[in-house]
Amino acid sequence: PMPPPPAPPTLANPLPNGPQPIFRPERNPVRIYPETVQVPAAAFARGSEAGDLDERPVRQIRVNSLLVDRHEVTFDLYEEYCRDVGCLDQPWDNSWGRGKRPVINVSWFDAIRFCNWRSLREGLIPAYFVRNRRIEMDPEGTGYRLPTEAEYEYLARLSYDAAREDDLTWHARNAGDQSQPVGTKAAGASGLYDLTGNVAEWCFDWYAEDYYREAPAANPPGPARGRKKVVRGGSFDTWPGLFRPALRRAESPELQSSEIGFRCVRPVVD
Repeated sequence: PMPPPPAPPTLANPLPNGPQPIFRPERNPVRIYPETVQVPAAAFARGSEAGDLDERPVRQIRVNSLLVDRHEVTFDLYEEYCRDVGCLDQPWDNSWGRGKRPVINVSWFDAIRFCNWRSLREGLIPAYFVRNRRIEMDPEGTGYRLPTEAEYEYLARLSYDAAREDDLTWHARNAGDQSQPVGTKAAGASGLYDLTGNVAEWCFDWYAEDYYREAPAANPPGPARGRKKVVRGGSFDTWPGLFRPALRRAESPELQSSEIGFRCVRPVVD
């Protein structure tokens, strides 16, 4: 027999000479949703021959244009979500403070549910079908989602400058062993904050060490299955010099860590 359809979503290489990002004002300025940046489509060389084995081979890939949150999702915004849907437990802030600090101690599944809620709040078609622990992308979705690993590496390459690491990045030598309010370091050339440092960020993809060998050249979606989800960007606990945009990491999607948060992206719809 045919399996039942997924349940509908519910609330429960840098390009210095390329086109510049376009800043988009919020649809409703009374909301606390972060400002988004339109980042143009681009081709870049993903990976590093000088890095770890899972960063090879280096291949040219292409990603579509995206609207990207300028900074990570904050406690303020996540708490609005919790009030709206009636979360039984809110994520702990490790006694560092909440407000404009990036939300932490949220799992990959928490981030997925938040993305669908935010889409519905803004009148967009949610990006995900959610049924228990089964998550599927809706190809017709216009709403918010987590970036793919390829998209995140492109954004990090566009934003990060090793010569300006202290200006751009909260890391193990300047963050005081805790997260810091978003947007308090300089934005990268892309107009985005904290693509490296402050907290690491969930990506949508399953992790596979050898995926780069088989990934399609256009908008690689990640492996079809796996045990761990990709985490990118490093955190306040990462030592200077270790923020290579090609560096990969993976964690259980159930993990709730004080080093991991997330930001949202969504497609550019004509």
